[in-house]
Amino acid sequence: MTKQQSFSFFGQRAVQSLRDAGYRNTAYALGELVDNSLQEGATHVDILVAEERVVAGRARHWRVKGIGVLDNGNGMDATVLRRALRIGDGTRFEKPGGMGKFGVGLPQASISQCQRVDVWSWQNGPKKALNAHIDLTDPAWIAANEVPKPSKSPLPEPWAAVPGALPLAESGTFVLWTKLDRLKWVTSRSLFTNSERLIGRMYRYWLHGEAPKATIRMIAFDAESKTIRDTWMFRPNDPLYLMEGTSVDRPPVDPMFEKWGEPMKLKYNVDGRQEVVTLRFSIAKKKARAVGPDGVQAGKMPHGHDAKRNRGLSIVREGRELDLDTKWVRSDDPRERWWGAEVSFGRGLDEIFGVTNNKQNAHALSDFAAKDFEDLRTSPDETRQAVHDRLKNEDFTSYILLDVSE
Repeated sequence: MTKQQSFSFFGQRAVQSLRDAGYRNTAYALGELVDNSLQEGATHVDILVAEERVVAGRARHWRVKGIGVLDNGNGMDATVLRRALRIGDGTRFEKPGGMGKFGVGLPQASISQCQRVDVWSWQNGPKKALNAHIDLTDPAWIAANEVPKPSKSPLPEPWAAVPGALPLAESGTFVLWTKLDRLKWVTSRSLFTNSERLIGRMYRYWLHGEAPKATIRMIAFDAESKTIRDTWMFRPNDPLYLMEGTSVDRPPVDPMFEKWGEPMKLKYNVDGRQEVVTLRFSIAKKKARAVGPDGVQAGKMPHGHDAKRNRGLSIVREGRELDLDTKWVRSDDPRERWWGAEVSFGRGLDEIFGVTNNKQNAHALSDFAAKDFEDLRTSPDETRQAVHDRLKNEDFTSYILLDVSE
């Protein structure tokens, strides 16, 4: 008798496919966890990195053993916690506003970096914390194909009381990655160095206090002795350079840029609701572009290098940056570093702008970086206004994308 074939919705390669699903690196995956914390009202987020000494040849090196994200947000009850670990589930689908919507962030981002993720969450003190987990190394967990019912469980050592970390608040959540097998960077210092600019840019409005104020920091500690090795604060990284006190190194003037015109608000009627796209522009102040006292060009100074790394169109959704899209700049022109541009919109435009479920880009908008209305003519004699009017009636998605692009 042949073994009965399974027709489960998830095939044998489903988990592997989910692990391969598009997170560019560990910093982007961590960003998903920070999203969840800020979405739930957290004002403090600690990224805790446990390191251990490993032997490589004759030398001993530090290596990341586990990563935890601790917040003081609203916490989750048993049902919400269980749903948060399911692919395609969650409680944000029907709620207006907010970064979350797709129902894949926490589990998909986590398994892109590790084989086990544990989540503890509490609403009435940490002693009542509930725990649920995913373990891709456990055949029983894989066979069950189900997130287990959360159980009451205290936070484990050494994570429960890392010296200098955020004290456990009355409500909060702690996400722990272990069995790490896909980290882009394997030491805490390289992890911070390579995530500082990205996370600072993603959450600049929280870090600067223009959205609800929040602090984000990374704390590295010795997993064996529990002693702190390093602590780093994430600072806002503003590609428009309109904020003061950002991560830019030794700016000649702070802020370095000034507004170019007033913000433009474009309004569209999408499925019976009004959606607003806001465009903001900036240009470098004369002092920022000036030659230094020793004759060094501004572009060769630290602040000039910083501006070069921040070239592009900042695409911001619900206050959080998705991408700094370089398709909108000419890479061979050194002057491109001296202006900034941002397009911001709400989640109601996700489908039109092509926002991916891992919130790393808006591919449809990016595809229109080099297009204008004339590119969509149906005949050589069709005027720009005719194309404009036709698309508005026949292809509203392309009409919006071209309107924003121009």
